[in-house]
Amino acid sequence: MAANYWDSTQRTYWTFTKDQLDDMRTQQQQDNQELHSRFPLPEPRLMNIYIQQREFDDIPKHRLP
Repeated sequence: MAANYWDSTQRTYWTFTKDQLDDMRTQQQQDNQELHSRFPLPEPRLMNIYIQQREFDDIPKHRLP
């Protein structure tokens, strides 16, 4: 593991732009069209909202006096 993010393999190979992720998602859906038609997923936008809410719910809430 690199101590410096800028020299790391994460930045080099695993950091994608939103457009790249969208292209990959579209390509996966086209490559696996039968699977996607049998088991459709909700829109990515809705999945992002769901995941964000789940993460927010996991954060401990401190009571104010």
